[in-house]
Amino acid sequence: ALAMLGFSQIAVQFGDDAAPPTGVRRALQKCIYMTFRVIMLSMGFWRVRQRGRRATVSEAPIIVPNHSSFVDMCIGALFGATGVSKLANAKLPVLGPAFRAGQMILVDRASVSSRNDTKAELVRRATEPGWPQTVIFPEGTCSNNTEALLAFKAGPFTVGKPVQPVAVRYPNEHCDPSFVRGGPGLGYLLLRIMLQFRNDMVVTFLPPHVPTPTEIKHPLQFASAVGDALSKELGVPKSSFSYYDVALMDAARKKHGLPTLTSVPNFKSLRKECPSLTLEFAKDVMARFAAIGGSPGREEKKKKKT
Repeated sequence: ALAMLGFSQIAVQFGDDAAPPTGVRRALQKCIYMTFRVIMLSMGFWRVRQRGRRATVSEAPIIVPNHSSFVDMCIGALFGATGVSKLANAKLPVLGPAFRAGQMILVDRASVSSRNDTKAELVRRATEPGWPQTVIFPEGTCSNNTEALLAFKAGPFTVGKPVQPVAVRYPNEHCDPSFVRGGPGLGYLLLRIMLQFRNDMVVTFLPPHVPTPTEIKHPLQFASAVGDALSKELGVPKSSFSYYDVALMDAARKKHGLPTLTSVPNFKSLRKECPSLTLEFAKDVMARFAAIGGSPGREEKKKKKT
């Protein structure tokens, strides 16, 4: 971790953050990927089994894996790629500076302008020579991929460029590292992983998906086709449950003390009936209803104080 931090601090001194990495900066980025691999070794991931063929930048400038664990970040190290992450991750110790040094695209999910800027940056990096591939998790958050895939967001598919689907599995006998709401916390999962002598990870590179003219015009169709390929490879169904439902669950639990598993409205279905519905508006409605009905979490906190 200290080596990663050191390489990251030096790397940001070389080159322009907005320009493709070259020379010293690119070499230091490779060193950062190597230190991340060493960290994985310390967690018991002795070998990452790879199947299929990794596409080149010209074949697929964008990589789209399924997402179930924080360990999935190793995909970027395997490809020597950059990625997209939420803005809050830039404040993480060690990883924050590494994200900046690796020229990650940081997006504020609550800001429409930030999301639009991210799409524009994806297009630029997919078309401007010199950039490495970009890894994007189209589910938008972690889920239990042994059960189902979350609905894919349109983001990486709005670029209209070929993508390579990547199936990530953790066939561990004793520890499933899936980081899901309502499940074990990050600290507990990390401890379980560290206490297991060997952890297995299998990465399967599927053939690049070149979008049809119809899929270029309709990114959600493009996303659905890629989701079908990953669903078939993983042997799990696709779900209508999405990142938006996870965000509402988090707001219900953290801000209003509502029961997490009973606060799932299925945002995708609601949007079919109300196309203009936004996550921000849904959170506002939840807050108003929680205030009217009385938040169980707040009541418990009041009892503890008295």
